[in-house]
Order: sequence, then C-alpha cells, then structure tokens
Amino acid sequence: MSSQQVPIPPSGNHDIGRAINAIDAVLYTCSTVIIILRLYTRIQITRNLGLDDVTIIIAQAITTVGKAFVVVEVRYGLGRHRYYVPSQRYIVFLKYQYLDWAQCFIVLAVSKISFCLFLLRLSQFNKLRHVLYTLIEFIMVTHVTFVLLFVLQCHPINKTWDEEIFGMCFSKQIIMNIIVAQGIVSILTDFICAAFPIVLLRNANISPRAKLALCTLMGLGGITGTISLARTCFAWQTKSKDVSWVGIPNDILRLFEVNVGVITTCMPMMKPFARYVKARITGQDPHQILLRKDSTPSVSHTRWYSWLLGSTRVGWSRKYNGRSSSLSQKRNPGPIYIENGRAEEEETIEIDTPTEATLRLPLQGVKGLMS
Repeated sequence: MSSQQVPIPPSGNHDIGRAINAIDAVLYTCSTVIIILRLYTRIQITRNLGLDDVTIIIAQAITTVGKAFVVVEVRYGLGRHRYYVPSQRYIVFLKYQYLDWAQCFIVLAVSKISFCLFLLRLSQFNKLRHVLYTLIEFIMVTHVTFVLLFVLQCHPINKTWDEEIFGMCFSKQIIMNIIVAQGIVSILTDFICAAFPIVLLRNANISPRAKLALCTLMGLGGITGTISLARTCFAWQTKSKDVSWVGIPNDILRLFEVNVGVITTCMPMMKPFARYVKARITGQDPHQILLRKDSTPSVSHTRWYSWLLGSTRVGWSRKYNGRSSSLSQKRNPGPIYIENGRAEEEETIEIDTPTEATLRLPLQGVKGLMS
C-alpha cells in the first residue's frame, strides 16, 4: 500500500522521531552503565565472574544491535504518519522494525536466562534448582518458537516489508497473536523469577531488614513484567496500516522492557558494590566494612545468600558412605592476592555439612566467592 492510499491523518504532519531516539539513548546508557558496574563488581570486588555475567553481556550486545535498528527506523519513518513518508522509505522502515521485533524476543529470553543462572548460583544446593532448570528450558523452547514463527511469517521473507512482492504471509491477526503469546510468556516468567527469591529466603536466618532488602533487589523483575503487560495490551497497534505512528506506544514500551530487563537483572550485584564504594568514601578498609560478623546462616539453608552480600569463599560438598553421610573438613590453598605489598594466600574451606565452625563464618567479604 502506497502512502497515497493511506487516508490523510487529521492531526497533520508530526515527527517525534527525535524524542524516540532520546528515550532509547537514555535507556541504553543506563543499562550499559549498570552492566559495567556489575562486571567491575564481579571481576574486582567479589572476583567470581560467572556464566550469568556472560549471558547478560550477550544480551546487551544484541540490545546494541537493536538500538541501531531503532535509529534506522526513526530515519525512515518511525514517529511520523505513513501518509507523509515516501513508499520506498516506508519499506525500509518496515524491514528494520521486523528485525527489531526479532532481536527484542531474543534479548528478553537471554536476559531471563541470565537471571535464572544467577539464581542457580545462589540455590545450587537447594532442591528448587530443578525448577530453575525447567524454567530455563521453557524460556528457550518458547522463545525459539516465537522467533522462528515471527521471522518466517512470509515466504519469501522480504514480502514481510514489501507488499508488492508476490508470496504468502501470515495474517496480521496471527502476527499479533504471536506477539501476545510472547508477552504472556514474558509476564509469567518475570513474575516467577521475581517471586523465586522469596521462596529461597523464607527460612534464611537473617534479619527481616536484610531479608526485605534482598527480596527487593532480586524481585525487581516484577517491574519488567509490568512493562511487558502494558506492551502486550498495545499489541493491537501492530495491525494498523499506519504502524509508524499508531505503534509508537508499543515501540517505546518495547524499549523500556528490553533495557529495564537488563537493569533489573544486574541490580542484585549492586549491593556489594555499594558497600565497597561506601568503604572507599569513608576511608575504611573495604574488606572490613563488607564483613558482617553478627550474621549467621541458617542450618536448613546453606550460605547461598552470603555470596550476594560478598561472602568469604566456602565450598560445600556432601560425601555419602552407604546410608550415613560422613563429615570432614579440608583446607585447600586458594589464589594469592597482593595486599599492602605482601603476598597473601587465601584458603578455601570445603565442608561436608554445616558445623559450628561454619556457622561462625562471616557472611560478607570483599573477595568472596560462592561457586
């Protein structure tokens, strides 16, 4: 359909493309900064870079590609009525919007998987880890399906953005249903991930204030779920013939969902960073201020949450001999750190079951690692 076949919009010729680019730039900058702080925390402070960090970096790399798509979309018509955009330019806009939707699905999936991997590092000795593995598999299967259905909506593919090409496509209603289905899956998985820390912390032997703080930090995924809900409610806009203007709310919500999803995934790692900065500002020893000697872990729940606070390095293992479990302690030499001009060796303690000695271990430490 050419621009001449589109009714003249009563609101006139408006262009809010620059505002869309500005919103995208602010969100992208915030998500990039928070990832840099996360990596600094994991590499320099807690020194326990993991697979969840790798996956969030991948998510941000794909988001960077998506940001480039948005810039091109604005250049070729996003933020304007279709009537005022030449047909050839509008075709380019539709092409990059198609690519933008596909990368959006991928980024949302990778971000959710990253948070699940983070939770697995905390709950690796809890039976609920099987729920997380199932959730990861569910996210992968559903989003691979959504991406394939969306990408292969037309044959040949370039008919997706050029209606003049001969071929076959899904109806607009089917495309909207795919977007709605993906939105529903995102909403469910976001709220499940947000509620998971509450289950893990229900028996943790820490103060109510600390428990509330941890649940809040780790439950921020509910914000992403709320944005996803709003974005899904606007899915009908994708059926409009004037999608470059009518679909603006959906596009902006998609930008928020992707970038806020990355930010909320990284927020739990900001607690040890904040305590580290506080130590530097007040002139105290960062290692000492991150210790919390008055806190003791629960016997029923091993010290998984201590890593989040920046724990000393403790490895747990169970050895079974027949029907009874044996109890042993081992000290293994750990990595050597240079402090105050002296080389100091850190020890790794491996303990089969919680003992009095382990319960007296501090919950926090600047060089902690729970692996």
